[in-house]
Amino acid sequence: MIRWERVSADLVIGTFADHQVAALRREFGKLHELVDDRIRTAPALLPFGSQVCYALVASLTEDGTLRALLAHFVGQDEPEWMWQWHELDLWCWLRQSFSAALDVLPDNGARVPVTAGAQADALATSLGALGAVAGFQAITEDDADRRDNLTWLQSWSARVVSGMFATITDPD
Repeated sequence: MIRWERVSADLVIGTFADHQVAALRREFGKLHELVDDRIRTAPALLPFGSQVCYALVASLTEDGTLRALLAHFVGQDEPEWMWQWHELDLWCWLRQSFSAALDVLPDNGARVPVTAGAQADALATSLGALGAVAGFQAITEDDADRRDNLTWLQSWSARVVSGMFATITDPD
């Protein structure tokens, strides 16, 4: 269980297990690399011509992890054109969030200092992305034990975010 404590008005510290911090660093790093690769390789269109600097992806990704992130952040029931409209912006935002979350996580140790505002938002976004991917993988997983682990990871990431924000917003 993660324990959050308020240190000052804008700083909380989460005490994780060492292996949890290492796992988060690894998973956030993988997701950062995945969205960065998509940004670099996605076929882009300039729907408003070269004079307006706005690009859309020409075709949606087939990668299940990226599609899970699109469904989570843009909306599972949104039409494909809406996903295309938001895809590149989403990847840029997530890349920035993963980078900031990786900066927050220590290389060694289990105490994670998080300031209210941008750091907390980046960690929450990154944990939300991790939970969304775990939830998607749980749906498609045939192995019951692995499916249970993925479902647990999805709910664990939500509990970590909830505990962090409860500690940040608690006036005492």
